[in-house]
Amino acid sequence: MNVGQFRKSCWYPIRIALYAQRNHDEMKLYEPPRPIVEKLKTLLQLRKTLIISRNHLQVPCKELLAVDCQAGKEALKLIAPAVKALQKVLMLGEPEKFVYLIRATVPLITRSFI
Repeated sequence: MNVGQFRKSCWYPIRIALYAQRNHDEMKLYEPPRPIVEKLKTLLQLRKTLIISRNHLQVPCKELLAVDCQAGKEALKLIAPAVKALQKVLMLGEPEKFVYLIRATVPLITRSFI
């Protein structure tokens, strides 16, 4: 930053204060989002995470199925309980139960989701 930029940057807080003083009658105070909106946002993020988790389980197995049919079928059989649990949670709309369903079906992969 050269000297000219430093001198200009010293005026920015003053200019912001003058702008706020001039336009204080148009100012709207910050209102935090309603709790229901926050909960909806959280649930939508969790749904997105569930869909991504399901895809992370299915895509490699389907790619393996294209290369080696027998190994792909075996991999799909192994991940079937976890995929069913994810699908159940997505269909029921109860993502809070996700961890419990995954823990009940596939105990070894629970650590990667928590």
